[in-house]
Amino acid sequence: MTDTTLTIRLPSALKAEFLAAAQESDFTAAELIQDFMRDFAMGDLPQPLDDEYWAFVAEKIELAEEDIRAGRVYSSEEVEAYFAKKRAGLAVEILDKAA
Repeated sequence: MTDTTLTIRLPSALKAEFLAAAQESDFTAAELIQDFMRDFAMGDLPQPLDDEYWAFVAEKIELAEEDIRAGRVYSSEEVEAYFAKKRAGLAVEILDKAA
């Protein structure tokens, strides 16, 4: 494949921000732009989220906030202990069936 050059106009502030972000991520600007172009050409870019999705997210957040206000929350340690007991019970059940 033959390489070619693409010249684009963009605001200088955007260029500076992009180059700084590229450098922080250990990629060259060219690598990032080529990856984007490849993904775009193949239709692999994520689709924008529609209003229905954001309504779903807002409802989930409201339900979670209601749980928090009602005290229906568990620490990470409580969740881990609960599922450790469930796993232990399942292991015993499986061993009993195998015997």
